[in-house]
Amino acid sequence: MFVKSVVLGKALGQRKMDIRARGKFGMIHAPISSITITLEEKSPADFYKLMIAGKAPPALGHMFRKMLYQSDASFEKVQ
Repeated sequence: MFVKSVVLGKALGQRKMDIRARGKFGMIHAPISSITITLEEKSPADFYKLMIAGKAPPALGHMFRKMLYQSDASFEKVQ
């Protein structure tokens, strides 16, 4: 699963009365936010193409390189 897009929304929300001493008052603004995340599923072949092209996140590339070093795998076997 890959993140295809992320949309953040902001709205004013509701206002509340803030009653204080000596008959004074103010308004409390309670903002509302929303987040929409769209996921995309890719095949393992597409994932490895992204890895070889260098378009994968750095932490993910580091993890795969570490696994390859520990298993003594050759680059030809990985392709």
